[in-house]
Amino acid sequence: MFLLGAYCARKRLLEDAGTRLAFFRRLCGWGLALGIAGNLTFTVATEFAPPPSLSLIGWVGTVGYVIGAPALCFFYLSSIVLLWHKSAWQRRLASLGAVGRTALSNYLFQSIVCTLIFYNYGLGLYGQIGPATGLGLALLIYAFQVPLSRWWLGRFRFGPAEWLWRSITYGKFQPFRAHPAVAGQPPQAV
Repeated sequence: MFLLGAYCARKRLLEDAGTRLAFFRRLCGWGLALGIAGNLTFTVATEFAPPPSLSLIGWVGTVGYVIGAPALCFFYLSSIVLLWHKSAWQRRLASLGAVGRTALSNYLFQSIVCTLIFYNYGLGLYGQIGPATGLGLALLIYAFQVPLSRWWLGRFRFGPAEWLWRSITYGKFQPFRAHPAVAGQPPQAV
């Protein structure tokens, strides 16, 4: 998935996406069709031959997953691009920008929270909750991260992990505050 993302960035597929909406519509349709077919194949195959399996059905399931997972990724990507180009959705999706700018920090936050919930050094709930509860928990964590990310970026230029990563990459501490605070005024967002 990382390599596919790097390829899309190198090809600049998201720059001027508005000029390629027909491409994104086709990608959305194909991504959904192949994604559902591939993942359904994988799901059915794992019922008969749980991974890792060297049987024919195991290989068919693996091929379904290898095709289905990236296809759904492209479906999600193209759906967001298409929605973004509808003015009613721009306002709804704009709040996700802060989450994207603090993606590494949010990933690490999710990892810490979920290990505290599921691992034995925390609540030890691994295997104890169903898919609906898991989905609800994921939405709850994400609903917390969206305003937290916006609040954070109103005060700082980067998420804490992004700042550390940039500082290590450039070999010196990067500026952290969004803008130097003027006495009596709240910090400005970048």
